[in-house]
Amino acid sequence: GFVPDSTRPVRKGASLQMRVRGMQWAQFLAKDNIFWLYEITNTGTTTYDRAVFGMLVGTYVGVTSTEDYQEYADDWSFFNIDSNITYSGDFGRATNNPLWVGRIGMVGYAFLESPGNPFDGIDNDGDAGSSAFGLSAQQFTASRFDSTLITSGMQIVLIQNNYGRSVYTVPTVALGDSVRIATRGRDSVWIKPGITKVAEGNIIKDIGNNDIVNPNAYDGVDNDFDGLIDENYFLHYNQRKYTRTVPPVKLFDITRPVRYINYVAGIGTNPLSMIDERRDDRLDNNGNWNLAKDDLGRDGIANTGDAGEGDGLPTSGYDALGNDTGLPGEPHVDKTDVNESDQIGLTSFFYFTPANNFSYADDEELWRSLAPGYFDVPNTIQDGRPQAGVDGDFMYGSGHFPLRAKSTERFSLALVYGGGKGGSVEADISDLLKNKQTVQKIYDANYQFPQPPEKPTVRAVPGDRQVTLYWDRTAEQSIDPVLNIKDFEGYKIYKSTDPNFSDIFTITDGSGSPQGYRPLEQFDLNNGVKGLFRATGELFDAAAGYAYYLGDDRGIQHTFVDKEVENGRTYYYAVVAYDRGDEFIGIFPSENTKFVSIFPSGEVIHDVNVALVRPNAQAAGYIKAPDGVPLTHLTKYGTGSVRYQLVDPSRINGRSYRL
Repeated sequence: GFVPDSTRPVRKGASLQMRVRGMQWAQFLAKDNIFWLYEITNTGTTTYDRAVFGMLVGTYVGVTSTEDYQEYADDWSFFNIDSNITYSGDFGRATNNPLWVGRIGMVGYAFLESPGNPFDGIDNDGDAGSSAFGLSAQQFTASRFDSTLITSGMQIVLIQNNYGRSVYTVPTVALGDSVRIATRGRDSVWIKPGITKVAEGNIIKDIGNNDIVNPNAYDGVDNDFDGLIDENYFLHYNQRKYTRTVPPVKLFDITRPVRYINYVAGIGTNPLSMIDERRDDRLDNNGNWNLAKDDLGRDGIANTGDAGEGDGLPTSGYDALGNDTGLPGEPHVDKTDVNESDQIGLTSFFYFTPANNFSYADDEELWRSLAPGYFDVPNTIQDGRPQAGVDGDFMYGSGHFPLRAKSTERFSLALVYGGGKGGSVEADISDLLKNKQTVQKIYDANYQFPQPPEKPTVRAVPGDRQVTLYWDRTAEQSIDPVLNIKDFEGYKIYKSTDPNFSDIFTITDGSGSPQGYRPLEQFDLNNGVKGLFRATGELFDAAAGYAYYLGDDRGIQHTFVDKEVENGRTYYYAVVAYDRGDEFIGIFPSENTKFVSIFPSGEVIHDVNVALVRPNAQAAGYIKAPDGVPLTHLTKYGTGSVRYQLVDPSRINGRSYRL
């Protein structure tokens, strides 16, 4: 019975491995959001038929320091099922915190990519209508949840352990005789044709005569032999949410039927139907792979000659056996296409008060609180709006979904900020949901959106009451990876005595919120693109009145001398390249970031397009190298003359130079 240490499993427990990555962009419309990407892999040999992804949120809005002003006691939280977002705010102003100035904003936790369930036969994310193969699929109706009498000769659906389906004809037997059948999740089931009735996810009454959904909608089993797993009246036909209080309070009631696969009739079974789409089937489920742009091979990089490049077919990051190659694959297929997932969205919300009124060590209660369709709020929330602030926390979830052995589920969340600009709770929520729409568009584009040009490398030369800047031409040759064009338009020079450039963050939108930096100087191409960028439609609303200045056709330069400086004072300069945007397709101009970090030790790190400099007079006896000297031409075909300009004397080392 002795097992050598070298062969024992290193990891124990549930054999789940989680990887998390955070991303944030400085792009104007995305800067108020942080993206969190989760990958949860079942590294073990056990398949979990029912899993749920949940998150606990400790609400603590309006905090400015570590001092205890009991700021946690005046918060409120709720959710928006259509936008798959939960959010938290402060009730009124942060009156508990004397250090707070102005209004408080809101923070939201939004599902951009929730867990997917590609095995239940149900269009959980409602996108089957976008596919010609899915458009003809049937939608749930109220009668679809009525009980069904199993009769001899009826065709029913059985599910194999690998989630494959087979149509089975009930044999003809004498009334009262039993037939034994087997389907996934059950050892065997005895049915009596002509007597046995089955139903799943239908509406029943609880002991208080309240409408509830049949608990068999949560058991991971096909109880009515139609090939669908856990169809749910409240999730898939009538989105109706109640609290678990007595009496229950209706939070919302929306009829929104989704499509499903009819396995007996063979309707919706095509993998391109977008009903049970998945990110590991080596198929371009939604048909957005582009031969001209995306045929890059398994590494997703052009001109490497790897497997799949130039073969005219979508190449996945999975091999023919379904194994993960460790490479992303080509754009818009499987791992690189977040839309190829049958997402189940936000399915539960539990807001409890006080914040310590829940035992996280109670696994059973935790599981019940994350059950699909479970939405509960305290009585301080009426019609989705706060009547008072409380000390409460909340958890939200997305489930159930099967987590198979050796498989990976990917989830994406956005930490979204909004509100705080004055006005009502409604205005705060509206601003928060507007920012959520922005991050949703970024998600729908596979986390890609038009990017600014490459950063120029800038150098600063200190002088006597002046600073000279010069930079390279890298930005002017860069190609936007999304638009696939050179859209460089110009340079802006920023100057500050603050490493965060906060003193020039003064260009506001229509509500008075700062959105842009005031440049010291600007150079742009002489190409007719000038003045203020003209945003229209949704982009105009998203910009909220903020306008980006594109320049005045001044022409491009690569040097600048600032003579408005004081000797001995430290200045921070940034040269940012910006693009022209596109008002016709709704793309706002974007510019480079600028980064400076000063450590307690005094060490400073910064971007290549940033320089810090302290002007000073030169040492006594310093002789400047000659400047503006005409060059002698060995061969001359014109009548003009050429003179050189000495930009950085520190680079002169006594050598001879040739033009």
